[in-house]
Amino acid sequence: MTIKELFENFSDINIFENINFENDKLMKYLLSYGYIGEDYENYISNFFGVSITKEERDFLLNIKNSGKALDFNYKLENLNDIVEHRLRLEEFKKESILNINLINFLFKNEDKYFEEIEAVFHKLSDESKISQDFILYCLDNCSQRDKFIKNIVKYYKNIWSFLADKKPDNLNVYFKWMICYANYEDIKNLNYDNYSLNNLTSMPSFNEDEIEKVIKLIEEMNLKFSQLNSIKNDKIVEFIFKNCHYKLNLDMVNKMIFYQCAYRGNVERDLEKAHFTTINSNKLTQDSGMLIRYILDNISEYVENVFLKIETNTKESEETIINLLNNENLDINLKIKIIKKEETKISDIDSIDKTLWEDLFKLDKVKASWDNLFKYFNDKNTKNEFLIDFLNLKENAEEISKVRCGADYKKKHEFFTQDLLMFIIGSNDLDIKSYEYLIKNLGWCYSDLDLSRLDEEKISLLIRYKIISLEKDYFNYLKKNTKNLHIALVEKNIDKLLEKFDNLDFQTDDITKILQINDSILPKKVKG
Repeated sequence: MTIKELFENFSDINIFENINFENDKLMKYLLSYGYIGEDYENYISNFFGVSITKEERDFLLNIKNSGKALDFNYKLENLNDIVEHRLRLEEFKKESILNINLINFLFKNEDKYFEEIEAVFHKLSDESKISQDFILYCLDNCSQRDKFIKNIVKYYKNIWSFLADKKPDNLNVYFKWMICYANYEDIKNLNYDNYSLNNLTSMPSFNEDEIEKVIKLIEEMNLKFSQLNSIKNDKIVEFIFKNCHYKLNLDMVNKMIFYQCAYRGNVERDLEKAHFTTINSNKLTQDSGMLIRYILDNISEYVENVFLKIETNTKESEETIINLLNNENLDINLKIKIIKKEETKISDIDSIDKTLWEDLFKLDKVKASWDNLFKYFNDKNTKNEFLIDFLNLKENAEEISKVRCGADYKKKHEFFTQDLLMFIIGSNDLDIKSYEYLIKNLGWCYSDLDLSRLDEEKISLLIRYKIISLEKDYFNYLKKNTKNLHIALVEKNIDKLLEKFDNLDFQTDDITKILQINDSILPKKVKG
C-alpha cells in the first residue's frame, strides 16, 4: 500500500509521526497526494549521499520512466542496494530491466529473489525483439548459464522454435545445455512446432544421468532422427537403433548399419550396388533383423527414401526384386520405379504378380525365353504390343532362338500354344533380324498361313527356314504377289515337287526357272 493509500484510509493517524518531515510540509503534501512515491529518494539520491553511482541512478530512472533497455552489459556495481531497496517487483517485468549484470546477481541470490527472477523471465517470454535479443546475448555471455537455461526453458515455451529459427547452426549445443541444465518435464513440454528435435544433427557426450534423460525424452516424444552425423554415446545409439527412433533415409539407415551391424569397410561398396540385398545377407550381424523388420513395416518409406535414392543401386538380387515386387504394402508406382531402376531380369514371370507383367516386358526386365513369352501371351489382360517391343530387341530374339520350339517343347510345357507362334509369324511389326531369330528354330511347318500381311523379306525367311510347305495356295499367292518367291518355295521343297506337281499351276517360264535349279527333278513328260 502506498503512502497516498495509507493517508486516505487512515486519515486520523499521523503516519509521519516517526519521520523527520514535520518541518517539510511540501514533502508531506507531495507524498500524501501521490505526486511522488515513497521511493522518491531514488530521484534525489545524489543529494542524500546514497551509495549508487550516477550511471546506476540513470538506470533506475530509466526503469521508473519505463524507458527502452540500455546496453545489456550496462555497468551496475551496487546491485544489492539497487535490487533490495530501489526496485519494485513489477518493475522486473519491464524492458528496461534487461541487464546481464543484474541477471547474474539475481541468480547468485536465487533463493532470496525467486519472485524477481520469475518476473524477468515472464518478460523474456513475451517474444518481443528486445527480449529475444537479450536471450541470445545471455546464452553467449551469462556467467550463470546453467540457471539461465533452466529458467528460460521453464518460462518460455517457444524457446526451441525461436532458437531453431534464429540460430539453427547452434541447436546441437543448445540441446546439450537443455539436457544438462533444464528440468526434464520443462524440456518435454516445449512447443517444438516445425522445429522438432528430430532435426538434431549430432548427439554430444553426456554423463549417465543425462543419457537416461535423453533416452527418456526420445522414447516419450517418439523422436525419429533424420540426420545424426555424430553420436558420442553407445547407449544412446543402441537405444535409437533397437527402438527404431530414426527415419528411413539413406543417411540414417547406413549410419545405423555401420554403428550396429557391420564394419563400414566390409559392406559399404555392396550397399552402394545392392542395398537391400546386402541388408538381408550374412554380411550383417544378427542385429540386422531389427533393421529388416523396421524396413518391411515401412517398406514404401524405405524404397522411396533409400532404395531409389542410390544412383548405383542397380544390382539387387533377383530374390530381392521378386520380394519387393510382390510386397502387398508397396505402392504399384514404386514397384514400377524399382523395375525401371534395376538391371536384374526376372527368370520366371510366374514369380511376379500379373499386374506387373506388362511393365516387365515393356521395360525389358524379364529374361528372354519361350516360357515367359507363352505365359505372357496366354494372359488375357496383357497387351501384345509390349511383346512386339520386347522381341524387337535383337538380343532378346537371339536368346529365345537358342531353344528349339518344336514338338518336344510342346510335350514338356502345358502352356504351349500355336497361337503365339502364329502371332509371331504373322507379325509384320517385327524387325527383320528379330523375325529371323525367332522363326529359324521353330520346329513347325504350316500349310495354311495368311501371308497377305507380310512383306517379301519375311516371306522369304519363312521359305528359307521351311515354315511354309509347298502348297497350291502358297504357290499361287507368291506367283501373283512376289518376284519369283514361288520358285524359291519350290526350290526349298524340291523333294516334294514330284508329289505336288500336278496340283501346281506351272507356266512355261516357271518350268524354265526350275530346270535352271535342277533339271533332274521334273517328270520326263514336262521336260519333253
